[in-house]
Amino acid sequence: MSFVQLVDFDSEDADQQFTQSLRKSGFAVLKNHPIDLKLIQDVYDGWYQYYQTDDKYEFPYDPVANIGFQGPEKSETAKGYAIKDCKEFFHYRAGQVCPAHLTSITHQLFEQLVDMAYTLLQWIEANLPTKVVEKFSQPLWDMIKGSPENVLRVLHYPPLTGDEEPGTFRAAAHEDINMLTLLTAASGSGLQVYEKTTDTWHDVPVRQDWIVVNIGDALQEITDYYLPATTHRVKMPEGEAAKQSRMSMPLFLQPYLDTKLSDQYTYGSYRDERFRENGLLTGEK
Repeated sequence: MSFVQLVDFDSEDADQQFTQSLRKSGFAVLKNHPIDLKLIQDVYDGWYQYYQTDDKYEFPYDPVANIGFQGPEKSETAKGYAIKDCKEFFHYRAGQVCPAHLTSITHQLFEQLVDMAYTLLQWIEANLPTKVVEKFSQPLWDMIKGSPENVLRVLHYPPLTGDEEPGTFRAAAHEDINMLTLLTAASGSGLQVYEKTTDTWHDVPVRQDWIVVNIGDALQEITDYYLPATTHRVKMPEGEAAKQSRMSMPLFLQPYLDTKLSDQYTYGSYRDERFRENGLLTGEK
């Protein structure tokens, strides 16, 4: 069995298989999911064209609102790294800024992924030990239902120039901050997941009709580390792949900022702590 399990969304025991995979590796891959595949491709195509123009600078990243465009010159620096990731991205939140011609399809995909996430969170909670669930401040799906903090990140990893600093990654090793991440299949390979017990990096398989799901730090905190937020990265491509762009679209499911994660943290205090570490938060709310 591979480190990250492939789960058929329509299978009778999908909820159990899905949760078991998350428990083992922090990741799971779903096939036969309900997301419109043509919509995914339309969003990829539209945003790829947008990234080829200087129009992308019309919505500069707002670190307080966590929306807008962040270019490679100001991209994230993963915790523990001194070199910025080789990527650019746009954060879309419902009702917030977005290029007019991309708003409709981007929002449709955002809504479909959020709806799917409700089901996945119900699967998870139904398969957790009672002693874990008893500590929740509220049901998992209620933590993100209608949350204005949910973010769709449209990522563009540009072709390599050959001038990249040694040690650069498209995305250096990190864990996600949020509760749950739903990642529509990227346009190219490169995503890897770390298995701590064997000190091994595993390639996550890529198919255009699959969705990758992973645990974020917030859900790890909520479950008192029963579900792991696993380290992952996007490695630098080689050969012909280095000449190609790579598009990727993770939806970050984030609870309301005042949601209690544990006795130590609300989501707002937890997120801001991490944002300061990776250089995205430059001021106080």
